[in-house]
Amino acid sequence: MVIGVIDVPRFPHSAWSILPSLQGILDGLIVRDKEGLAPSVKSTALKIREIAPALPLWINSYVSVALSLPADGLALPANSAPAASLRSIWHKPIMASVHTLDELAYHQGADYYLWGHAFVSTSKPGLAPRSWSDLRQIVLQASAPVLVIGGITQDNVQAFRGMGIYGVCLSDGLWHEDNPIAACEKIKSHLHSSYPNSPGGTPCD
Repeated sequence: MVIGVIDVPRFPHSAWSILPSLQGILDGLIVRDKEGLAPSVKSTALKIREIAPALPLWINSYVSVALSLPADGLALPANSAPAASLRSIWHKPIMASVHTLDELAYHQGADYYLWGHAFVSTSKPGLAPRSWSDLRQIVLQASAPVLVIGGITQDNVQAFRGMGIYGVCLSDGLWHEDNPIAACEKIKSHLHSSYPNSPGGTPCD
């Protein structure tokens, strides 16, 4: 599984033109705005729906926006309401960010878990990558597939071989590639060729 992430304040204007070409390559696209409000996320999501309608759309944090679109998935920060508590109003997939085993327990019932950041990341300026030993523990104990985010590129994605992850999320690093489409295709091809028996090239084990 290869998911793109749009951080609204940092999304480069030049990247809008490539979104249609990522249909059929990305397995989904998460829209988030850690600095803004729900209207910023919703307006960005509506624009994506208009120009790239085949991209499965995930909304980060704002359940009201996800419901109103409606979105294809809901992405939850680690400090949000627990995944299980939203099942009464949200019946589609939930991906919860987890960094520790305590957060994994807190979000029990999610359909996917997202761990990071794996490498130096522009969305986490000044913060060192998290320990991969935490990732190993989470993968071993998670009851649902685990994806990884944070500084992932076509040059380092192979480092996850043998980790047991289900896929990757690509954020700023993807949009600032010289050729984001080719980079995304290379990442997905690597997952496919390394793990041919898994749909979408996953899981990575």
